[in-house]
Amino acid sequence: MLEGLLHHKKEEKDYLCALVVTEDRVDAALWEATKDGKVNVLKNSTVPFTGEWEKTIDAADQAVTEIETGLPEGVELTKVVFGLFPEWLTEDRIKDAYLKQLKQLTTSLSLKPLGFVELPTAVVHLLQRDEGTQQTVILVGVESKHVTVSLFKIGKLVGSVTQARTEITADIEGILASFKEVEVLPSRVLLYGTSSDLENLKSDLLNYPWQKKANFLHFPKIEILPEDFAVKAVAIASATEIVPHQPEVETLPDGSPTSKTSPPVDEVAQVAADLGFVKDKDVAEEEEVVPAKTSNEPVNNIVSVPRPSQGIKLPKFSLPKFEFTLRFPRLNKFGFLLIGLILLIIVGGAIYGGYWWLPKATLKILVTPQALDRSLDLTFDSKADEANPEQNILPGREVTTDVNGSKTLPTTGKKTVGDKALGEVTIYNKTFNTKTFKTGTVVTAGNLSFTLDAEVTIASASESVGTLTYGNSKAAVTAADIGSTSNLGPGTDFTFADLPTTSYSARNDKAFSGGSSREVATISREDQKTAREQVLAELNSQAESQLGQNLETGEKLLDKSVTTKTTKETFSKEIGEEADELTVEETVTATGIVYQEADFFTLLESIVANNVPQNFEFNKSEAVLKVVNIGEDKDGKRTISVEIKVNLLPKIDTSDLSKKLAGRSIDDATAYLKSQSNISGVEFSLSGQLPNLKKNLPANPANIKIVVASL
Repeated sequence: MLEGLLHHKKEEKDYLCALVVTEDRVDAALWEATKDGKVNVLKNSTVPFTGEWEKTIDAADQAVTEIETGLPEGVELTKVVFGLFPEWLTEDRIKDAYLKQLKQLTTSLSLKPLGFVELPTAVVHLLQRDEGTQQTVILVGVESKHVTVSLFKIGKLVGSVTQARTEITADIEGILASFKEVEVLPSRVLLYGTSSDLENLKSDLLNYPWQKKANFLHFPKIEILPEDFAVKAVAIASATEIVPHQPEVETLPDGSPTSKTSPPVDEVAQVAADLGFVKDKDVAEEEEVVPAKTSNEPVNNIVSVPRPSQGIKLPKFSLPKFEFTLRFPRLNKFGFLLIGLILLIIVGGAIYGGYWWLPKATLKILVTPQALDRSLDLTFDSKADEANPEQNILPGREVTTDVNGSKTLPTTGKKTVGDKALGEVTIYNKTFNTKTFKTGTVVTAGNLSFTLDAEVTIASASESVGTLTYGNSKAAVTAADIGSTSNLGPGTDFTFADLPTTSYSARNDKAFSGGSSREVATISREDQKTAREQVLAELNSQAESQLGQNLETGEKLLDKSVTTKTTKETFSKEIGEEADELTVEETVTATGIVYQEADFFTLLESIVANNVPQNFEFNKSEAVLKVVNIGEDKDGKRTISVEIKVNLLPKIDTSDLSKKLAGRSIDDATAYLKSQSNISGVEFSLSGQLPNLKKNLPANPANIKIVVASL
């Protein structure tokens, strides 16, 4: 009798490929779409590559071949959805150059393209599914040659910029600065992509002084998404459009017109028709789904895709009959009425209780804030016990820490080194007097100078029968300068400075040798200065981070208050010494100013109170304190020039509003809220709704939670 239940028709499944193609890696994921709206990511593969587009096709072929091992026997993989970085796209279309390449790829792999999704949007879509909240986040997509920064606020894309990589921390800083309409940047940064240096990038970002370089309220939390997150996101994001939808079934009276349902909005962008896509139609609905055998392998990462309610007819089957007898006590007419009344009260109470207590709703009311800016001087007093609003005194304390580090840089100095030429000359004395030349006496040949290595005495000239014979003596000489130019050949004539050649001269009989020269790298004064400045900048950032981690509860480190004093400095080489690299080691003592947030809020309330318009209020925790200048310490006191920025929000009586919205439909509640002059938008989150009240707010005002937030 249970045969019809146990041997029911096997569920039909459709197997598809998600393919993320970047400039240095191909990620592939095999996923199946079932008729009940589930999406199962069965297998994924990652293949890096370097080189031209042909290498990309080879990598894609290898990745697809690996995931095909997860297919049931007899099933072929023929359909693909692409995940692409924004640099591939223009005005929601694939750029012509990339379009041609993707067409070549799909042809080579015998795949039929269904569409594409933009990677940042797909990643945020999956984050919101996994975490259950609208995302306010900065996504940093990293490739080997490009970086893409996308900023999302409450689930909406504020902006996305792609540019070529240079110094990547500076690249990211520049892109964030271009989002000028965002006053305070999200404090969460997620890294994803195909670059192999994500861990190094994370380390660089964590050591970067973001609170000085960008408009963060506090130092951002920086994390790396799992390697397969992007390709999984592509599969999940595209699934809601590629999985066939069944329309809602509505029972109509005879003769009534057929009910029409609006087609779903296509969030998966369509690629040009020449790539194989059919405009305004779901390709999955046009093709016959290939029946697949159910895999016996365990399936991980099952994600349930929401689907509209469907009319379902179950197969008929009968259960075996059992004969038994129950005996109930006999009741009179009044007894049956009493039991019926009790049951009616119980059922009615259960229905009313479920209607009153089960449904819950969270409303995020979005309002347009008014900015209030004030510039003023605060007095930091390390001896004060409490804040003084009348004198703008902010109590606090100084904290210190020691940090050390080193930096190695290539040298830029140059100098010539080598050996001096050596030789021997014969000195001639043409006078009739003995002549002594002291050590170091200079003789010259052209523009080259040489010095005597030792004192030498030359006898006087002699004359005999009309013949004059010069006195002479040999002497060793050394070139004054290094270099091979002093390696003079034999027979060179030399003269003495300030002495006439008619009286004294010299000549070499043998060539001079040993002179040589070469250019070498040396330590310059600028090298030491640059190395010192760079290591001190890193230590200052490290000290600021270290001081911020050792604060007590409720304390904050005052921006721009950290100063450093060098206590030890060591260079590996001194100025002028020969070296290809210079290493400097520094130890510094860092001092910073910390204060209690509660004390700052006390001053803030006093400063802002007289400037808040009627029917407005401000959230002190969102106030931004920007330090402009910090004065010198005078007996524990410093004058601090600051700028304070506060967002003023319209006052909303959330308790009264909950009562007015209780029991209303979503459309009616939206219309009412939009009619209020101080409300710009609303987001609904419902849970525990009864079947017939899925589009209504709870009737119990206590089950309606209202959160006011600025746009």
